Amino acid sequence: MQTQEIQNQATNANKEKKEKIQDLQDRVQSTTGVAGFNQTQNNNNNENSNDPAEKSAGITETQKAASANLEQILQSKIRKGENLS
Repeated sequence: MQTQEIQNQATNANKEKKEKIQDLQDRVQSTTGVAGFNQTQNNNNNENSNDPAEKSAGITETQKAASANLEQILQSKIRKGENLS
């Protein structure tokens, strides 16, 4: 009986935290205009794919830029003819 109570408390605490996370994501989205990134969904998509090209297709340009070093970013902008300022 005691373990059932502990399990129920943990389940309720997790539910409350998930709701709080969703509220915070909504607040960030309404403030910045940027939607949250669903990591679980992306992991599932990538794990189900054996093709490396399909795995990298889920990566956004922003994520690529964040992982690139400054020199690569500058070279890319120069090739595209973008303003470097």
